Parts: sequence; structure tokens; C-alpha cells
Amino acid sequence: MTNKSGLKKVKVACILDTFSYECFKYECDLLYLMKSSWRAQIQEFQPDFLFVESFWNGMDGSWEANIVDMNYLDNEVAKLISYCNDMGIKTVFWNKEDPPNYYRFLNAAKLFDYVFTTDEKCIPYYKRDLGHDNIWSLSFAAQPEIHNPIGHNYCDKDGIAFAGSWYNNKHFLRQIEMKTLLDGVLEDTLIIYDRNYNEIQQTDNLKFPKEYQLYIEKSLTYSEMLQAYKKHKVFLNVNSVRDSDSMFSRRVYEILASGSHVISTYSIGILNRFKGIVPIVYSESDVKKAIKEILLDKDFGKKISIRGIREVYKQHLYSHRMNEILERIDVEKSVIERNILVVGFINSYDEAVTVFESFNRQSYPNKELIIFNVGIENIEMDRVVKTDSYEKVIHDIDFDFISIFSYSCYYGVNFLIDLFHASLIGKTEVIGKASFFSYYDDVLFEVNPGHEFTYEHEFTLHPFTMLVSNRLSKKIQFNTLDIKNLNDTNSYISLFKSALNESIIFSSDQYSFLDRLSMTGAELSTIHSDFKLDSAIQYVCADDIAFSQKHIPEKEYVQSLIKKIFSQDYPGLNSLLKNEVDCSDSKIVIYGAGDHTKKVLRTIDKRQFNIIGIVDKNENLRGQKIDCIQVYSLDELALLEPQYIYISSRAFEEEIYNELTKSIGEKYKIIPMYLKHTTFADDIYKELFLEDFSPRAVGISVFEKCNLNEGDD
Repeated sequence: MTNKSGLKKVKVACILDTFSYECFKYECDLLYLMKSSWRAQIQEFQPDFLFVESFWNGMDGSWEANIVDMNYLDNEVAKLISYCNDMGIKTVFWNKEDPPNYYRFLNAAKLFDYVFTTDEKCIPYYKRDLGHDNIWSLSFAAQPEIHNPIGHNYCDKDGIAFAGSWYNNKHFLRQIEMKTLLDGVLEDTLIIYDRNYNEIQQTDNLKFPKEYQLYIEKSLTYSEMLQAYKKHKVFLNVNSVRDSDSMFSRRVYEILASGSHVISTYSIGILNRFKGIVPIVYSESDVKKAIKEILLDKDFGKKISIRGIREVYKQHLYSHRMNEILERIDVEKSVIERNILVVGFINSYDEAVTVFESFNRQSYPNKELIIFNVGIENIEMDRVVKTDSYEKVIHDIDFDFISIFSYSCYYGVNFLIDLFHASLIGKTEVIGKASFFSYYDDVLFEVNPGHEFTYEHEFTLHPFTMLVSNRLSKKIQFNTLDIKNLNDTNSYISLFKSALNESIIFSSDQYSFLDRLSMTGAELSTIHSDFKLDSAIQYVCADDIAFSQKHIPEKEYVQSLIKKIFSQDYPGLNSLLKNEVDCSDSKIVIYGAGDHTKKVLRTIDKRQFNIIGIVDKNENLRGQKIDCIQVYSLDELALLEPQYIYISSRAFEEEIYNELTKSIGEKYKIIPMYLKHTTFADDIYKELFLEDFSPRAVGISVFEKCNLNEGDD
């Protein structure tokens, strides 16, 4: 099997969740491995490498929990990797759950030859924990086959949407940010797609607050959500990870690629990658301002949406991500960009200069120019050819697409790159602009509005805006072109129609091109009268249009959120625990080996405490470790000889305290943190469940990092 560049498609055996499989399957010959038959599949398929992500169930559900918290080698994934090692097949792991689930997949990552992470800041931690340097970042992306603006006119899109979940009992920073977003748009047309809507027993902890109930709709399947991305003009986005340059939700790429807007809470990655395209909001007033700019200024919003599509398609597609993997593991890459041949027909030196300037203005890198001089003037200029056999010269050049540039039209810097992206979107061999702008007698017109990102049933493309594949270009009889009137678009239309009349035609966006000819027989809409040419060009290209963006440092921003969550004088769990313990050498045992204890150990600074073990009633947990601390049975408590027992539970703290008091008396000092600090009980719980754990914040919670009690405002 080969790809469009003629290279042999890379063969990849994989275990992926559904979303990732649907995105990568177009970029390689991808074989999903079944748990029951992976060995036979590999023997028959002979893959170039094995690609496994941090999956939860796998696409078919058969691999459930086989890689999460993996701490034993008698495991089917471990057997698979061992087999690949024996067969000389490279193994690649992608932790798309970094940073919050770094440790949940760390043992799995240790088994692979190459490791990729969504969070580039985790790279040094992997190098530390894995002992090698084959670690790189790999972000999410978009897939043109499913993430595209086809079929939805920008001006017809609906209002604002949010898709996600609400948690009353955790992710408290996220709660505050969600309220900021939602409260900022309640006066507008809002739809909330509740991911927990279909839960049979939806608890109060999963229900959106009552002020949002009016806007709730059922959750959508992924295929339905892809249509929603196109349907709504704006999507709201909240981030659990804020300080990563490379890790943020895949939906940001997918929505932008669909031609819609994203308004997001703080993320340094989104800020850097989509500056001016995705507004980062810090308050309700910021949200209202961004919504107003998008909804009330149609031209501004539409041009920003084109910038979003362009930025994603330029460097954030899954074809780019696959090539990043192939480059790192030393496998031949696919060719993403195509060679474009630009052809001009001119009568004079000045016309040749104009075509040259249009060509050199293009940001698209893989391009070549040939100019045919059809006039009587002899022009000594590079790439200018005088010949009667245009077809022979053209077909002697190696190219993938051909485009005709007219000296009478203006081509913006992004003209070619946007058309190339449209070829990826439309998957056709004939691409151009059926909707465009025309400038004549100081008036700027919009021509044939509404024909953007659509398949055209008739030949409606402007002939000087087209990309035609090499294969189809051989049908075009350039030698029959009427050279007496090079500005006659009808002669070019006739030329193309006769050759391409049975081809599928795709119309791109209307920007980065300005026709300067008198238009007849077209639907015209006046945009501006008495308009200077420079102003018309600026309007049509709008390459520098952007949201104005203020930037608040992450620490300052998180401080402002935390002040809304905690009691004003709450000192933090670390300080409360330090006040309970005589000295840092005092031996502490934690009672309880559940999720609460994991949160405690990832919140306090363990360097300040001498935690010698964890005890639990559940004998099955004996011998396990939590953050490198051994779990013992309750019977072994006396052998540990602790000075302090910290009860790590909120729900059962009082019950455990009474049992321990009865059984051990005053032998050890018992610390029931919630009972002892009832004023701060909610604050303690909120700090523990404030947000997900990051490996680069070991032992220091977000609350502690922000140092709220050291005079910071």
C-alpha cells in the first residue's frame, strides 16, 4: 500500500482508544491488535513498529486496565512487547494522559523503546525514571478526514456551546473557571452538552448547578460531536493543565480545524500556539468581550476562523504527528507538502514583474514558477520563457499541482498555502475559489457569496484561483489558449471546463485573492464604495487580524482562583500537619491506603515529614506501595513503632478515630485532621482534590506553590 506521495505506507500495529485510532488510521497502514490474537496478527502483518498509547480500555474494550497502574510482568501487554523485542520490532509508547496520569502509566512506559508524551515538561522526568533519552513530546492534532469545515457556511453557524462534565466534589479550580465561562455567556444562545447526562443514577456531584439547567442537552457521540463542532460558531474550553506548552485538549485543534472559534481559560500552550486566534479569558468581562467581537463583527470572526484553520493545517495535523514519530524512530517519513507549479502568461516586462511579485509573496515553500511571454517584446528575466508549446514546457516539470497566476489579480501571502490546505480538506484534484472579492472602479465587491468549503456541482471557480492536479493538467490544452486577450476569464474557463467537466470540484475560502477585472454574470454584493486599492487588499487578506490579548502570569491567575475557593486564613494542609508533629524526624504512619492517601502524599511536601509506612485493614493491599511508601496490614502497626498516626479519610475519619482510640489508647498520637480542624475541613478536602496531579509538582500542591500566606496579592 502506498500513500499519495508514492512512498510505501508505514505498517503500524497498535493498541489505541477509538479517538486516536480514528485520527491515525489515515496516516499509515494501521492494524489494531486484538488481545486474543495479537501474536498471529503480527506474524501475518509484519509491522514496522508497535504503537501503544495510554489507553483505558482499547478500541474494542478487550484490553481494559491492561496498561493502567501496570506493576507486574505477567500481563498481556508486557508479553506483546517482549515478543516484539524478540522479533526486532520497534516499540513506541505515547502517554496522552500526561501530566496528571504520569505515574499511572510509568511502569508501562519503562517497557518500550521509545516514549512520547503530550507534556514536554515531563521529558526530564521520563529520562530520570526510564534511564534513557528516547523521550519526545507529541501533542494532539486534527485529522482532515473528520475535522474540517465542509458543509457549514460560517455565517449560518449557531451560537455558543460547551461540552463537558461538572464535578461538585473535585477539580475545584476547574469549577471556578467553568463558572467564569458559562456566566459570561448566559445572556447569549448557549447549549451545554452534558457528558454525564445519560448516567442512569446521576448523583448531585455530577449535576450542573441549577442556574445552568435550562441550557443542558444530552451528551453526544463522537461522530455527533464532530458535526456540533461545525454547527456552533463558538465553543468554550476549560483546561485542567495550564502550564504545559504542549498539552491541552484535542478538541481545541479539532474545533479550529472545523472553522469554529474556541474561547478558553488559561493555558500557556494555547496562548503560545494560537495567539490571537484563541482568546484566553480570565474573567466574565473577558468572555463577554470575546463573544461580542465574534458574534457582532461577522468579518472579524470569519477571518479569525480562517486563521484558525490555516494554523492547524499548517503544523498540527496527524500527518505531522506521524512524521514526528517516524523521524524519531528512524523510519522513512511521508511527504506532506506537494510541489506547486505556478504558471503565468504575460505580454510585457511589467506584467512579468507583477507575476513574480505575486509568486515571491507566497508563504507556501514548495513552489516553482514558469512565465510564458506571449507578446512581441523580448524579456530577459529568469523563469520567463518564449515558446509556442506551453504544454511541453509544463509537462517537462515535476509538480503535483498547477496554478495560473494572472498579472491582473492580487495574490495574498497565504493564497497558495490555503489552497493546498483546501486540497487536504476536499480530497479533490480541482480546488479553487467560487466565492471571492473583486475590485473595480474603487468599489470592493463580494462575488458569489456562500460558496466556501463546498463541493461545486458546476464549474463556478475563478480560473485564476485554481489548483489542478498533475494528472488532470495533462487534459488541459494550454496550446489552444487565446493569447490575444489574457485577461479574458471566459477563455480560461472554457479551457478548464472542457478538460475538467467530469471532475469533482471543491471551493475553498474567499480570502487572500483580489480580482481586478470587471465581473459580469456573477452575483455581486457591494462591500465598500470609494475604496482605495491598498484598503481593499488589506480587507481581503487580513493576515494580521487577531484578538487583542492580555497575559496574566499563571501563578497570579491561579492565586486569584484559589482566593475564591479557600477560607481567607486557611494555611494549607502542609502547614496544618507540620503544626501537629513535634519535629521532622518524628515517625508518622498514615492510616488508609485509598485515593485520599494518594492525594495527601501528592499534596504535602514529603521531604518535611518522616512517613515510615501506610497501614490498612484490607489485607490484599499489604506489600503494595503508594508513592514509594510501603503498605502494611493493621496487625503490623506495632512493629513500625510510629509516634503519630495520620487518619487519611474524610468519610470514615471519626469511625477510625474511635476504633484506634479504643484499641491503642494513648500509645500513639492520633491525628484526625478533619475533626481537629472543623473550620478548615472543607478547605483541606478542596486542596486535596483541587486538580489532577502533575509529576513536576511532587509534594507541592498548587495551593502551596502559590504561597498565598506569604503576602502575595
